[in-house]
Amino acid sequence: MRIGAGRTANHAVRLMIEGPFLDPDEDMDVAIRRVVASIERAGAREVELDFSGVTWLTLEGIGVLIRCRQHADGSGRTLRITHPSPQALEAIRRAGLGDWFGV
Repeated sequence: MRIGAGRTANHAVRLMIEGPFLDPDEDMDVAIRRVVASIERAGAREVELDFSGVTWLTLEGIGVLIRCRQHADGSGRTLRITHPSPQALEAIRRAGLGDWFGV
């Protein structure tokens, strides 16, 4: 998983996620720390996870998303997913989390 950062027109932080969301060899806790650290560095109240480049989203990856969303909620941030790839959208909806992540 690669994470790039940018800003949206409304000054939210956009984290662009590319590749599999949670590589098969990546530890779940490490992935959570990477995404949370990117959110913290950004310092914005609104964070978008741009999932247009996500090629694979596993059940473990869904768990990472849930923990990142809980962290964002606990720190007063809004976290949502934008532009999900078809694979990511299907996994998120199958998990029943489409509304929670705004997709």
